[in-house]
Amino acid sequence: MKFRFIGNIPGALAKKSEQFVIDIAQEELDRIRTFPYPKTMTATIVEPPSPRQNYSSWIAGDIVNNFINPFFEMHNYLHPVFVKDVR
Repeated sequence: MKFRFIGNIPGALAKKSEQFVIDIAQEELDRIRTFPYPKTMTATIVEPPSPRQNYSSWIAGDIVNNFINPFFEMHNYLHPVFVKDVR
């Protein structure tokens, strides 16, 4: 499933140039949805942020092993960090 990163601080959404799209495999999605939620997950970068805002130097196809788990964040901080991408 593809998700769009919108920011991780309540009230401070990421600008359009800072947003990016990740893909989470179904097996990984099932694993991170199970309580107790793990802190991190594995995700594939589909669309990186704009080159000027890409502080991590991600490119499309990169696999990030220590990506923040949105279910963990929602459970602990009541703020979702991703939204489903509907493209």
